[in-house]
Amino acid sequence: MGNYGIGTYQSIANGVQVGSGFPTAPMTLTHPYAGSYGGTYGYLLDTTIKAPGSVSWTPAPEIGIDGIGNSIIRGFPQMAWNYPIMRPDHWYKINFLHDLSAKAPPGFQYIVLIQFLDIKGSGALAQQLARWDPITASTRTMAAFYGVQLKFSYIGSAALVAGTPVSVLS
Repeated sequence: MGNYGIGTYQSIANGVQVGSGFPTAPMTLTHPYAGSYGGTYGYLLDTTIKAPGSVSWTPAPEIGIDGIGNSIIRGFPQMAWNYPIMRPDHWYKINFLHDLSAKAPPGFQYIVLIQFLDIKGSGALAQQLARWDPITASTRTMAAFYGVQLKFSYIGSAALVAGTPVSVLS
């Protein structure tokens, strides 16, 4: 644990989730969609995510070569975290995080901050913004989910704005 993480964009305060996106001051009535009260928005990076059994990386497609021999790349890379087997409690936690990513303010829905081991094998941690596609599982029994895949697309499509707070839940 600690190497892989998924961060959702929400109201954060000192690394602790303070509400469902619109926290209010105690004993104060406010409209739930009136804004951010008592917190700042940023990414809460949950590093208690179980490491996947395997990671598959699909680089951005090369569509040709320009006049001087440089590759022309169009699109963005994709990554899939593959779990051969997953306990139900972890499945529900992952689905809860996916639901949180959908409830983000406009423009941030399903955009998450992922943390993973560098694909070049250096062992360094990398963090990128990505779109989190729906979670899939091939089979389910009472005791486990099999063939679970978390797919992230458009990796690096948006730059993390300097000054955006990232709190780590570990």
